[in-house]
Formats: sequence, C-alpha cells, structure tokens
Amino acid sequence: YTPGALEQFARQSKLKVPLLALSEISSGRALPKNLFQFTLNETDQAQQVAQRAISERHKRAIIITPDNEWGSEVAESFKLEFERLAGTVLTTEVYQTAKKDHSETLKQALHISQSEQRNRALRKALGIRPTFEPRRRQDVDMIFLLSEPATARLLRPQIDFYYATDLAVYSTSRIFSGIQNIARDRDIDGTTYCDMPWILQTDASTDLLRDVLLITATDSYNYAPRLTALGIDAYRIPSELGRLMNSDEHTFNGVTGELHLSENDRLKSQLTFAKFRKGRARPLHKTLSLPEIEMMAIPESMEKKQAANEPASR
Repeated sequence: YTPGALEQFARQSKLKVPLLALSEISSGRALPKNLFQFTLNETDQAQQVAQRAISERHKRAIIITPDNEWGSEVAESFKLEFERLAGTVLTTEVYQTAKKDHSETLKQALHISQSEQRNRALRKALGIRPTFEPRRRQDVDMIFLLSEPATARLLRPQIDFYYATDLAVYSTSRIFSGIQNIARDRDIDGTTYCDMPWILQTDASTDLLRDVLLITATDSYNYAPRLTALGIDAYRIPSELGRLMNSDEHTFNGVTGELHLSENDRLKSQLTFAKFRKGRARPLHKTLSLPEIEMMAIPESMEKKQAANEPASR
C-alpha cells in the first residue's frame, strides 16, 4: 500500500482482517485493532546499540553523524537510550557528506584541535619548537559512528589515526551493504554493529533458501538483501500473529531477527551483533536482555545521584 492508503486504514476504528503494513505510520494516534506494522527501523537499532554498549561497560560516548535528517534521528535515538541507561554523551559532531576528508570533524570530537592549539600557544610563549605529539581527550570510552559504507571506510581509519585505537566503535547496519567485500571492508575492522541473522548467516536452516535466491534472483537481491529478508519474514509472520498477540513473552525467530510484538502492534526485531575482523563481520555473543541491562545500569546511576545530593561531611 502507498502511505496515503495506509493512512486511510489507520483512520478506521477496527479492521475486519489483520493487515501487516511494511511501513510505519508516523502519526501518534492510537491505531485500529488488527493493524500491524513491520519495518526496518534504524532508530530501534540505535537503541539496541546503546543497550549493547552499556552492557559492555561503556559509559561515555561521542556521536559522529552525517549532516542529514537520517543521521539526526538515529543519533537522537541513541542518545536518549544511552542516557536513560546512565550513560553520558559528551558531544555530537556532524560531518558533511559531500566531503571526502573528515579530519577536522574528528579532531574536534577527540579534542586533537585543542591539543594543537595548546602546542602553538606554548611555542609562541617559549619561542622554541618543543617535541610534540597531539593527545586526544581521555574522558571518552566509545564512539557511535553513523555512516554509509563508503564514508565509513574513510572515517574508521581516521579515527585510529587520531590516537583512538583503544576506543570501542559502534554502528548500525547502515555501515555494511550486506554484500561481502573483504578487501574494502578491512577499513572498518574493529567496528561493532548490529544486523540481521540473514546477513550474518547465523542460522544454518536458511542456507538452502539463500542459495536458491542467489541462483534464481535478479540483481535486485544483491542490491537490497535486507529487503529480501523483510519479505521472507512478512510471508511467515501471519501464521505467528496469534501466538505473538496472546503472550508478551512469545517471540518468533525470523531471518530479520528475534521478533516480538510491542506497543501499538509494532513488530520489533532484536538483532545480532557482530564485529569486523579482517574484512568479515564476525557474530558476537548474544546481548543481555534489557531488564538485565537496566538492573546493571540504573542502580549505579541512582547511587551517583544520592552521593551528589548528600551534604559534604565536615
């Protein structure tokens, strides 16, 4: 359905038969019963990245995002969830997608520019040229990088170049096309990101289906493999809707991820995390559940607030 047609369905009080919409209705109003939404939503991914980072004990983040609406929305989604879980976003730096060199953005984010300024001031004051190596900021332990694959291959090596090889770098599935290119993807080695089991090939039961598609499908499969996965799950979901509706605990292991029914009858997918090593995305262990992450993060935040509110001892 077109967005206009879907809005017409959304204005009805009830649908006679279930309707699975492969797009998201932006209005905040309550939707009719039997209208279900299933999309590839990167704001959901950003929340899962925030949860993963917190579960891995990262607390102080820098966001690097492009100068477009997509980047702003996904960065804000990460920030809200990261801070809800007691993390701190130190800064959000925006790079210009039209440029090839993003060194100034990264230098600003990592405080390399400030280090260089201090060196210039010292040289001027002393009248000599002391041995100098820039020093990045020390109050950060992770970077959330939002980027298309081609730009990520430029940004990721520059992050390492500016003395940040020890910082964890996270991203969404946007960083990877879904089509393996080992030679080029070596440039994003060390990056942790989330993706579908279909892309990461973690479910052996789908190998035959994937092979058939590779043989019979047109170039459209190589162009958008994640949309293929969306279509596979869209075909399978109707037979699972009854169980998903009857129990909040019930999930469906789809090729797009572990699916469950959330508020407003939206199907949400819990993705798999992977890390690039030698140009390949290597699946990682499963992320802790959200209740487990909250138990780990929120009490620590409350302790800090209580300590800050206590009067100083005399």
